[in-house]
Amino acid sequence: MDINEKALLYRAQTGDKRAAETLYERYYLDIYTYLFYRVSDQTTAERFSTEVFVRMIRRLPEFTNKKITFISWLYDIARDLVDEKEQAFQPELFSEALLESDQGQESKTANRCFKLAISHLNDQEKSIIVHRFVEGRSVKDLVKITNKSERAIQTLQHRALRSLQIVLERESSI
Repeated sequence: MDINEKALLYRAQTGDKRAAETLYERYYLDIYTYLFYRVSDQTTAERFSTEVFVRMIRRLPEFTNKKITFISWLYDIARDLVDEKEQAFQPELFSEALLESDQGQESKTANRCFKLAISHLNDQEKSIIVHRFVEGRSVKDLVKITNKSERAIQTLQHRALRSLQIVLERESSI
């Protein structure tokens, strides 16, 4: 966390609404994208994103950056929110509406295969795949987001990609 972000966070923690708004603006798209790929529904992702930032405001006084980074903390809130809502809302990685968009048949088939394959991954592996290959984040970014070592990120990524490969090979042989 750079000095400007620390100052911004401190101001938000002391009740500065403009600082909290700046944090919202800075991180909304990251959180929305993460949630969209967890729930596959734009409206739900928007609603959940808003809830993440409401929870952020409520919990700001408790946040200390000694153990985790601020963005990692926001992703934890987002993940916990999805886990809480999962019983009432069964998330899908890609909605049928997304699959039915203006794509050729080959793209639709590829998306369906990817949807099936990624559904076999655990939450950590899904998160790594989405952060790395959908959002385009680096391993160093994921170290900050997940509070895991580079080695752990690389291991998770390797396992997730291997799992995807196995499922996709199984699908293509059917």
